[in-house]
Amino acid sequence: THALENKEMREQLLDSKMEVEMQMTQVELDILETEERFQRLQNGEEEAVETLRKIQQQKKKIEVEKAQLHDKKQQLAALLQSSSSSPTQQFAEEGKTDGSLLPDADLQQSIQLYEFLIDLLRSPRLLTQLRELHLAAKCGYHAPVVVSAPSQSQLQLQLQSQLQSQSQSKSQSQLQSCQVQSGLGEPSSKSTAGATS
Repeated sequence: THALENKEMREQLLDSKMEVEMQMTQVELDILETEERFQRLQNGEEEAVETLRKIQQQKKKIEVEKAQLHDKKQQLAALLQSSSSSPTQQFAEEGKTDGSLLPDADLQQSIQLYEFLIDLLRSPRLLTQLRELHLAAKCGYHAPVVVSAPSQSQLQLQLQSQLQSQSQSKSQSQLQSCQVQSGLGEPSSKSTAGATS
């Protein structure tokens, strides 16, 4: 009887030992898994710190660029204010030597020339004179050729003088005969003859 009891106790002890060993093995596995998770968290924290450092560097860079853009904006505002306060000031005095922008004086001359051309296109009398000049050119009359390129003010004066002089030039009779041949007018003799008759 005692031998049987001892055998049963030994089997229970072996079972308990195996169970404890299995629990210890599970605990060791849990410890290893915990260490791995801690390592991953630590690596993730280091990666997060590195990412945060890069973000801070990028933020500083953006702040520097923002300050530079603000300075450029102030410089442009000052330049525009100085240009509007002194319209005759040349851009060359501001260091603009690349020719990308016209000086104020040339710009004003261009505006005046364009305004003159607009008035020219709106004036029936000037349009009639231009038509007569075109017919005179078709009839063989040639205006003097300008060799040197005139400035904008000279071009305006030459255009006005040509419109006045050529409309009252000696080629008036040739112009009238050309108009008769083109069917655009009647000879003055026919009109006077019709009036007398």
